[in-house]
Amino acid sequence: MPSTVKSLAVALAAGAAVAALAAGCGGSGSKAAISVKVTVQSYFFGKEHSPKRETRSYSLTCDPVGGSLPYAARICGDIARHPQPLLDPLPARYGCSGGPDMAVVTVTAKANGRATTFSGSPDCTWPGGVGLAVYFDAAGHEARYLAPTEKRLRCDDDPALLVTPRPEVSVFACTHNLWTPRTAELIRIAKRSAAIKSLGSNLFPNQIGNPQCTIHGGGPAPGVVFHGVCQVTVKKVWSTPTVTFVESWTVGGRRWHAGVRIIIEKDRVSAVHRIGVAPPQLWA
Repeated sequence: MPSTVKSLAVALAAGAAVAALAAGCGGSGSKAAISVKVTVQSYFFGKEHSPKRETRSYSLTCDPVGGSLPYAARICGDIARHPQPLLDPLPARYGCSGGPDMAVVTVTAKANGRATTFSGSPDCTWPGGVGLAVYFDAAGHEARYLAPTEKRLRCDDDPALLVTPRPEVSVFACTHNLWTPRTAELIRIAKRSAAIKSLGSNLFPNQIGNPQCTIHGGGPAPGVVFHGVCQVTVKKVWSTPTVTFVESWTVGGRRWHAGVRIIIEKDRVSAVHRIGVAPPQLWA
């Protein structure tokens, strides 16, 4: 089994297991209560200019909803939609170095006879950090921060992001809330251009990212096939948007790139520039 497919299968299996764990909080299947204990260690600097530690504890139950954690019903809804990052996050693939002034959140979750415990600094790791950030924002009554944090829960359980090799651009876009309706609309507009249609509109993602793809090229029958990466980036989203499509592939140990840069004005394509080498789709 190819490594990417295998990684995807593992991610899906892990997601199914955690979905079963969360069945009692709005998911399908038998009803079973979920209980979560959240401990927040936050730091502040005292008169001696040395970090002081403050510890606060909260409880949360789902089905029925209760406990001392603020926004309890809202967090239970998050758990129902994204059980993996909030009940049993996957091992971190990268993270920050941390520091003495960073908060630490510890979560103990119990459901269906299973118990899990995980801990760390909010938003310090991927995957794993965003779930801790949701609990941290809720504990601090930070509604203005909680909403954008909740949007990033999908970054920790999306199988398309958990493959190997890691799609760095896709992960960055998701974890920095760059997947917006505006960027999706700009990409849709750009895909209507003849230049992108000649490469295959469905070849590229509908949001900012760089997933693996299969490039079917021209030339003598039956043509060529390359397994590569198809990337989309968007810049100047609200001024003069630029949408760039780049496909890359390897031949003989050398990496090749071909793409199109599209300028959009007043929600219409105003200019098209080809970049890199001639794309395989246009080989004669």
